[in-house]
Amino acid sequence: TWMTRQRTIINAFEQQKVLFLLVFAVISIVAGFLIMAIFIMIVSEKTRDIGILKSLGASNSDILRTFLSFALIIGVVGATLGFGIARLFLNYINPIKEWLGDLIGVKIFGDDVWLFKTLPTELDPMDAAMIIAGSILVSVLAAYIPARRAAKLPPVKALSYE
Repeated sequence: TWMTRQRTIINAFEQQKVLFLLVFAVISIVAGFLIMAIFIMIVSEKTRDIGILKSLGASNSDILRTFLSFALIIGVVGATLGFGIARLFLNYINPIKEWLGDLIGVKIFGDDVWLFKTLPTELDPMDAAMIIAGSILVSVLAAYIPARRAAKLPPVKALSYE
């Protein structure tokens, strides 16, 4: 069959897919550290507000839930925007490839090497769902440590914070 004759090429594409998933995982980890740094700064800036909320009766879980909800919103908005931009790019990748090739004067992904005239634009819904869910999960997990730190602040110490 065609698949058995072209097994080398198919294996190369499968390896590229795994490589891209690893690259996206590394990018997600870096994004997680950035989100953690941002939440550390937010907690630092909101220390007095946390103290006021706790002195008014907010529990540790209320503070934790507030920050994690904020992280969840950031994750959902970021993943949705990222998916939308990626989908838009995927819809126009072949015209972009042609335009870029004409601009620099090089045939990008020539069909003599890659055995196809246009780049494949099929999107596997399961892969997309896993990447979106992973991005949202990274956002919430990255915010957990600063949120826990905010939740454990004693009200007196938080109110005296300058």
